[in-house]
Amino acid sequence: MSDPVSAIDPAGQLGFWPDGGRVVSAGVCLARGIQKGWDRYIGKGDAYGDERTHCYANCFYNRCSGLSSERSILGLGLLAEAVDLYAGDAPSSSIRDVYSNVYGLVHSYDLRFSCEEICDRSEACREF
Repeated sequence: MSDPVSAIDPAGQLGFWPDGGRVVSAGVCLARGIQKGWDRYIGKGDAYGDERTHCYANCFYNRCSGLSSERSILGLGLLAEAVDLYAGDAPSSSIRDVYSNVYGLVHSYDLRFSCEEICDRSEACREF
């Protein structure tokens, strides 16, 4: 049984943790977005592959999550770039990655275009 003191299930009547499914779903969305971006851009030797993969992963994740996960994906992206900086990556690389993350996220709301079209035409990859 779930924890009776839980804010989600104060009476302890649910036999599962409702947010557990959301966490698994978010992990699947993120992993799938990264893999598809990697295959499309880095795997094909795209000169801007890293930035476009960031763009694609953020676009895909937000759409896969029902266009409602902008804070979580932005926070995760910033945390990942902070870790990269700590590990010795060049600051300019992390800035491009963050910019590409935001570009993919913001443009994910324009449903006229696929994430591929958004990130293929991304000026975010060429502005730095």
